[in-house]
Amino acid sequence: FPVLEHEHRLYPSLSVAAAAGLLGAQPEEVIVWPGEYVGLNEQRRIPLDRMGRTLVNFAGGAETYPYIPVREVLTMGASAPELARERFEDMIVLVAVTAPGLYDLRASPFDAVYYGVETQANALANILDGRFLRHAPGESCILIVLLLAAAVYVAMTRLRPTPAVASGVGLLIAYNWLAGWFFERGLAIDVAAPSLALIVATGAGLTLRLVGEERKTERVWGALSRFVPPGVIERVVAEDPQALLRGQRRDVTVLFADIRNFTAKSEALSPEQTVDLLNRFFYLVHEAIWELEGTLDKYMGDGLMAFWNSPLDQPDHALLAVRAAVHIQRRIRHNQDEWAFLGMPELEAGIGISTGEAVVGYVGTGERMQYTAIGVHVNLAARLETMTREMHSPILVSASTWEQIRDAVEGRPLGPVNVRGFSDTVEVYEVTELQ
Repeated sequence: FPVLEHEHRLYPSLSVAAAAGLLGAQPEEVIVWPGEYVGLNEQRRIPLDRMGRTLVNFAGGAETYPYIPVREVLTMGASAPELARERFEDMIVLVAVTAPGLYDLRASPFDAVYYGVETQANALANILDGRFLRHAPGESCILIVLLLAAAVYVAMTRLRPTPAVASGVGLLIAYNWLAGWFFERGLAIDVAAPSLALIVATGAGLTLRLVGEERKTERVWGALSRFVPPGVIERVVAEDPQALLRGQRRDVTVLFADIRNFTAKSEALSPEQTVDLLNRFFYLVHEAIWELEGTLDKYMGDGLMAFWNSPLDQPDHALLAVRAAVHIQRRIRHNQDEWAFLGMPELEAGIGISTGEAVVGYVGTGERMQYTAIGVHVNLAARLETMTREMHSPILVSASTWEQIRDAVEGRPLGPVNVRGFSDTVEVYEVTELQ
């Protein structure tokens, strides 16, 4: 405090009183403007903050200004007065007691132990040299905090996690460097509050980002869990969950499976038995598809559609689909005795498979969205499944599928056939077993 009030009178500090005397400022020439400055004879204006304080611009650590023990001065004055006079000529000497037990200890930016007299020496030097520190207004600190928080918010919402964190750290380093630059030029701006705000804002931004990513992941899990095996979902989420929301052209292998003559067979069953039969059939088909990492597209009455090579890349997708078809036929045969025991009719299924380009992605609006494949080969697989009845073949595949699996299965060509909806004949192959 440059000036203190006591019993309605103002008293200058040691440094201000000494400076006033050295600058020739009479008591009536000392002007105090609360919250602004202390004027000394219009020669110096010591800046004040709103609490009536001034910042001390320390020249260095303890004993930056030399300490001379009193006994040395007395000895020198007694033995060599001329030498003592020369040593202190043109110097300002502050006399004080520096015994630690007198509790005249202060802290400075350089040292934890700093005698009060040296603080006064630094303050006096500031006044005489005009080397003052001015504290930036509190409003500027609030503005800086808001601007930094806004910058971190933009970084956290617009950038990917790594660049966003790098931006937050960069802002922290840049702000502290800028604060040091201003400090060297006599302006002290708050460092603690903005730095803390940056750290908190970065942490909060990362937390919100993490929560958002978890929600996105949960939505992906929820959307795919009904159609895709858990192992596939984990890889999709790890690689690119947003790819699911984008329609894309991919080579896929599509499988359609349907119960033959289901309508006629279900006439002899009660509604409860019909539903039970369908559920048992769908369970074993669903199980075979998931074991081979297929994507279950939809159920359609007594049939279903599945496809491979989306959302994950599966180089052997044609073979995976055909293996699933063979496993389905095997499981139907193996379960005939169980169904007969339950009073259900003997089941047969037809399966059609085709491989080729399709558009894959979410189709629909709002809550009614379906991850599906659309294209010529989807239609061809559906037509082949229908043709299994008239051609008396459990599994039919197109030529594009046969070219990729011919060395891994047992089967035979059935020649070019006319397929409803296709202007040209289509080469069709029957698959009977895996090699």
